[in-house]
Parts: sequence; structure tokens; C-alpha cells
Amino acid sequence: MIHQGRYALLKHPKDIFKINKLASVIISNLKYQHGDISLCQTILKNSFNFVTDIRALPEYDLAHRTVYNAFHPERHHLDEAAGQKLYTYPYSIEVKPVLTIKVFKPTQGDPFPELSLLSGTLSQDISVYIVHSFLYKAMNVFEIESPTDWTSFKLIICKEKEEVTPLSLFNIQNVEEDWPALSTSTAVASKNKLLGTLAKVLMIYRLGSALQDQGDYISALTSRLEVLYRVHPFNMGNPVGLKLCMAWALDSTYRALAAAIDMFLNRFQSHPLSALRACTLPAFLRDCSTLTSIHSTARCLSIGVHELMEFAFMKELASDIDRTIGRSEHQEMRNPNSYFHYCRELMLIPRSPYSASANPSLFLWCHVIGCLQNKKRSINARYVECDSPNRIVVNAIVITYYLGHHVTAGRYFFREKGPGIEYMQSMLRVMDKTKSSGKVTVVKTLETYLESENEVKDNIKKFFAPAKISLAKARPDSVGALVYQFL
Repeated sequence: MIHQGRYALLKHPKDIFKINKLASVIISNLKYQHGDISLCQTILKNSFNFVTDIRALPEYDLAHRTVYNAFHPERHHLDEAAGQKLYTYPYSIEVKPVLTIKVFKPTQGDPFPELSLLSGTLSQDISVYIVHSFLYKAMNVFEIESPTDWTSFKLIICKEKEEVTPLSLFNIQNVEEDWPALSTSTAVASKNKLLGTLAKVLMIYRLGSALQDQGDYISALTSRLEVLYRVHPFNMGNPVGLKLCMAWALDSTYRALAAAIDMFLNRFQSHPLSALRACTLPAFLRDCSTLTSIHSTARCLSIGVHELMEFAFMKELASDIDRTIGRSEHQEMRNPNSYFHYCRELMLIPRSPYSASANPSLFLWCHVIGCLQNKKRSINARYVECDSPNRIVVNAIVITYYLGHHVTAGRYFFREKGPGIEYMQSMLRVMDKTKSSGKVTVVKTLETYLESENEVKDNIKKFFAPAKISLAKARPDSVGALVYQFL
């Protein structure tokens, strides 16, 4: 126990709820005595020997979220949470994703009447429901025996030695319907066209995931996919009409089926049809761009993710980081065969807490650092509107400038065993000393940022002059174009 005046507080509390309740009583008494909420806050901070969020206390909330009318004795409370979006996390799922599909009945003994439309020239008149039915029936070609149990978030996808297909990832509710009366011929198509048609239908998912203003990239990607699927076992013909059917890529059921194929092939990577992942790969970590950006930024600075978080000096960044890496102990981020990586495309959650739109400040911060390291993906990353872009850009520039002067290097390989061991032991001692003073590095960086007064100084601009050359060709409305204005 420690004593501050007449208030006795626990030094190392285990029950935070009780401590916060005690703090609420204390702040009420102090406010009554002193009448100043800021003084109450100071006394509390001096009294507690542990880190606590004073702003979470009810009395603090009441005092700091109240405004008064100058002409009327009325008090108004501001609810800062109003209008904010709520996010759910994948670990909260309790059942497999439910999918309802219209399945067309066979016609004249043909189990795949959809092939007659999809194997030829594609047309914008082809209903996406026909595509749903085709993909549902084509899932049987993926059937394989699972060598082990496959579970995710305590949900059993399949047992050991059970036959499994991508449909095993869903609770399917199929509704059979008669084949629609279409003007197009419904002659029986050859079954050997099945795999080629499957590849062509999935190509639209990959092409639809690319930015439409990247005309040259889409043309080159289409050509590469054509070459890949013209050979055995797909033997795909000329994929005419792909651009006319790009609307399929906006359909949630089509996207869920494509994501299921990718998750399945990611689990069974030696599957004979694994080449189809070239079409379905965008489903992996879809709408999780902030999560991937954090790891990419840490790697380009040669530091760990948690060390990177120490340099997030702004409240906006802290909020986004809490949303992105919070509750990570409950997720299955390290399990490559988990629903986690496909939570958005499989419609397990209504909106992703890891997307750029959910964390615009953190997304911008990460890609500004990437731009200054000449990472092409960061230079062309789409700029997402955030609250304080100017301050975030300057913050990221100062951090990258400071860390850019600290190069970590060492000799890793030796031709003789003895000197190498002695050298590594000395290096470990140096690294231990560096770790013990690691906080100083963060403090110095923070001081440099505060001294900048939210401006990029001339010496920093000179340091990043080579990077500015690369940013000159950045696409409009990209992060690279924004950073270029500051250099």
C-alpha cells in the first residue's frame, strides 16, 4: 500500500474495475474540494503508480464532454461515439458462413447446361445466377481426401480422411430451379470444357480486383492468365467477352465462392488444380490492407512490428492501432488455413476492422514510410481520406529520416568456426546494450518531431531528394502524390 494524503491506493492492483471505482470516488471528492477537473487529474496521476486511462472515468467524461449555452443556463453533453462505425472480429463467429444458391436442374440429361453459355463467348446478358449454379456444380472436381482434421475458430470443416470440397466451408442452402428459357442455344456441351470454363469464369474475379485505371496492367495480366490456362488440364479456349462480365466481381455470392476455392487450394497446395489460385489469390486477406501494411512497413525499416508501434506519436494512430492489432490473441492470424484470412469475402463479418477505410490514419502513415523507402506498392497506394493527413505525413517523414540514419549491419558468415562464435558473442553484448537504450531512440525521435513544428525542414528534404524523383511519377490521388507535395 502507498499513501497520498488520506487516500490509500494499491501499488500493483489486480482488479482494475475496483481501482477505477475507487478512483471515481476520489475524483469526485477532489473536484468538490478544488473545483478544478485538471487539478483532480494531476493529483490522481501523482497518486497512482500504475498506468490508467483517466478519461475513461465517468466524472472525467462528464466534465470534458459538456458545453454550456452562453445565453441560457443549459448544459449539453457531447457523445463522441455518435456516428462511429462498429466493427466485429472474426473470432466471434459461431457457425460456418451460410450461402443460398440457385441451382438449375439438368436439361435433357445434361448435368451442366450452364456450360453451353459460359464455354463460348461471354455476354453481359448472362445472369450471375447461372455463374453461381455453375460454380456450385463444378466444386465436385476439387474433391480430395483430407489427411488431417481441418478446424478454424473451433468450427469443424472436415475430419481426417473425409472427402472435402470448397463447399465444405459453407452451410449451403441450395434452391433448385428449372433452366430458364433463353434465346441462346442450350446444346449439350462437352465435359472436357469444364476446367477451361472454370478458369475463365474465375479470371473475372482476379481482373475485377485490379484497379480499373491500370489499363496496361490488366491487359498484361489477362495475357499471362491466358497462357497459364491454355495448357493441360484446363485447355481453355479464347476468353472472349471477359470485360463485358466484370459486374460479376461485384456480386457477393460469386466472390464468396471464389474465396472458398482459394481457401481450399491454400489448404491443399499440391492439389492438381492449384493453378487456379492465380485467379482467386486476391481473396486472401481481402479488406485487411492495414494489417499487411504494418508488417510491410516494419520490414522495410528493419525493425519489429511492436518496435514500430513505439513511434506512433499521434492519437489518431493510436486509435487505429488499437483497432487493428487489438484482440489479436483471440484471432488465428498465424493459422494459414483459418477463416480469419477470408473473413470479409466469406461474409463472416459485415465490415473489416483491418481495412484502409477503417484505419485511414494508420494506413497513410505506413505507406508514407514505404514511399520514402521507394516501395512501389506504397507509392501507388490509394490515398484514403483521414482526419489529419498533414500531421501524419510530417510525422512519418521525421520518423523515416531519423531511423534512416541508424543502419544495422553485421557479419553473419565465417569460413572458420572459432572467430565466428567469438564475434557473435561480442555482437550479442552490443545488441543487449542497444536494447537497453532503445527507449532513448524513441524519445529522441519524438523530440525531433516536436521541434519540427509540423513542418519538413530543409535538411530532411535534402536527405529524401532521391526518393522525391521516384514520387514524381506517382499516380494522381495516390499516397506517393501526396508525399511529393511535402518534399
